[in-house]
Amino acid sequence: MAVIPRGSREYVTVPVSVISGALPATPAVSMAFVPRGQRPTQWQAAEWIDSTIRYLLPGTLAIGEYRVWVRIIASPEDVIRSAGTITVT
Repeated sequence: MAVIPRGSREYVTVPVSVISGALPATPAVSMAFVPRGQRPTQWQAAEWIDSTIRYLLPGTLAIGEYRVWVRIIASPEDVIRSAGTITVT
C-alpha cells in the first residue's frame, strides 16, 4: 500500500465501493493498524469522504509493517475488512 517514514503525519486512505443507498448518509467508520498476523482490538475514528475512508496517522507508529483494517458500522451491519499494508521506515 504505502511506505511512510516514521514521524510523518499524513492521511492513510482506503477506497470503498458500496451500492448506492446501501449506507446511511454518514456511517460510522474507523481504521486500525496492527502488526501482520494480528487482529485489530482498538479502532481509531476515521472520516468518510465521498467513497474513501481516511485517517490521519499521528506519526507515532514504530518502524515495521502493519496491516490496515477498515470498519464500517451501518446498523444492523458491522463490516470489518483488511485493506492492505503500510510500512513505516
